[in-house]
Amino acid sequence: MRAANPGCATLLLHTRHLNDFPIQYTLVGLTAVGLALLAVRKVWWPLALWAVLVVGVVHSSAPFGGPAGAVVGRFTDLFYSDPRRIMAAMTLLLIPMAGIGLAALVSLVARGRLQGVLTGALLVGATVGLAWHYLPRHAFLFGDKYDSVMVDARDLEAFAYLAALPGARDTVIGNANVDGSAWMYAVADLHPLWTHYDYPQQQGPGPQRFIFWAYADDADTDPRVAQAIHALNIRYVLISSPGARVQSARRVSVTGEIAVLGQDLRQWRGQHLRMAGRRGR
Repeated sequence: MRAANPGCATLLLHTRHLNDFPIQYTLVGLTAVGLALLAVRKVWWPLALWAVLVVGVVHSSAPFGGPAGAVVGRFTDLFYSDPRRIMAAMTLLLIPMAGIGLAALVSLVARGRLQGVLTGALLVGATVGLAWHYLPRHAFLFGDKYDSVMVDARDLEAFAYLAALPGARDTVIGNANVDGSAWMYAVADLHPLWTHYDYPQQQGPGPQRFIFWAYADDADTDPRVAQAIHALNIRYVLISSPGARVQSARRVSVTGEIAVLGQDLRQWRGQHLRMAGRRGR
């Protein structure tokens, strides 16, 4: 389950990058109680900071544009305009609010010595119970899904091949953001679309980057893909597997004069393809 839009995702403390985990409604509810108590007691600075972070997350996910976007962008750039990083900062602010909410609820149902007993029971139940509940999920995600995404010898071979193609070092390499291919910049001095750094200036997803990320498979029918490729100055595209979120056939495809690499990266097929909109490049 995931929130339908950036604002809802922010309120539920759940971005699409957390789709492997359910929305923590109990934690969200306790946080809301804590926020309400701070408002009643007129402690305004946490609420003001939270509102600023919410605006930052929404802008990083769907840029406002115009003067307002420029002003907000000066703040979100401190977090590379990445909603995940801003949400991490927001977590440090909201979790203490959840603690305030939990303490308030305990004080309503227990008094004196019973209050300490109930608090201890809730603490043990929350920590031990949730740890047991998430252990199988974490064992799969970090053991099989994430840790298995490695840059191997075949990826290095693909990077080297791309680096030798005309214009590869002067243009952007279209790639995915979940397969480790961003390391081509360090290995082969190439400039991937999805990077670990800014090249030349990475301002969040952006419409063209999102179009390429979401609809590149429809390049032969969706004219937006060709437009995005031109806008991003992409000449070559690399597709690799496994990825942290998807499994696909391992191949390298290059727009313009394209060489396609099949399941085994060592067996090249001399097939030449042309992506829609790239004629004459």
